[in-house]
Amino acid sequence: MAVTVVENAREVAQSPPRTVLTGVALFGVVIASTLPVSRGVFAVVPIWLSVTQFTLGVGLLALTSFADGYRSLQTLSVGVVTVQAQWLLIQFSVADEVFGLSSAPDTVEILVAEAVQFAPALVALAALGVAGYSRSDLLLRLSDRSQTTDFTWIPGVQTEWSWRRATLVLGVFLVSAFLVIRMIEGVSYEFGAHNSGELAVIVPAILVASAMNSFMERTLFAALPLRELTDALGKSRALLILAVFFGLSHFTGTPGGPLGVFLTGILGWVLAKLMIETRSIVAAWILHFCLDILIFTAVLT
Repeated sequence: MAVTVVENAREVAQSPPRTVLTGVALFGVVIASTLPVSRGVFAVVPIWLSVTQFTLGVGLLALTSFADGYRSLQTLSVGVVTVQAQWLLIQFSVADEVFGLSSAPDTVEILVAEAVQFAPALVALAALGVAGYSRSDLLLRLSDRSQTTDFTWIPGVQTEWSWRRATLVLGVFLVSAFLVIRMIEGVSYEFGAHNSGELAVIVPAILVASAMNSFMERTLFAALPLRELTDALGKSRALLILAVFFGLSHFTGTPGGPLGVFLTGILGWVLAKLMIETRSIVAAWILHFCLDILIFTAVLT
């Protein structure tokens, strides 16, 4: 009996079924989202919880690095640990402590905060590059003109779209929908309240912060794990897992709370689908960049 149990455990470790891989992937996504969800619900996150969830993330990274059967989840685990590191930097106010941002202008504060969160993403990309992953493996490449994406599940869409058409149509729709949501929330955009000198600082800051944040999120929440997850679990499960990952991480985002998680999860699914079908980060990054412009514009104006 004991021998049978050991053999079964060894078989699961060496060649886990798809259901086990899916469960491990979801576990990683959940532990990566512990901090944002806890912060949104309780405002203050206890240190022990931060240490525990980061330890579990490192354990997942070790499992996917040394157990051959779970190697297909390695890029996901790198994304999980990187997101956890970012939240720890936020929790311990590293940007404020190191750069003294308490009295800095809003533009400087946002740019430095974004740079501090951007740094772990660059480290993750560098580490995967050293480990042998190519830009193509991580979808960090331009889309070919001939590549198309399937949105025939949308009523009225009967043919596949070129990635450029998909980017344009989805961009108009997503930006319009986001503006409606922001208007319902009472958010206003007040460029007229600033003089030309202030706008000369604010506008570049908005563009730079949006570019950094959108690239970082598209990289960690999709580009890194998407190809391996799709190969290991299939397209549908991979997209669902990454939608949950992106949604839960925005519990304290814009918009936040359960509704924000749901809406951001849908956005994460659409953008990840666009990435895997175009085999590139470009179209999804452009769309994400446009949405982030609206967010940072509301903050800085």
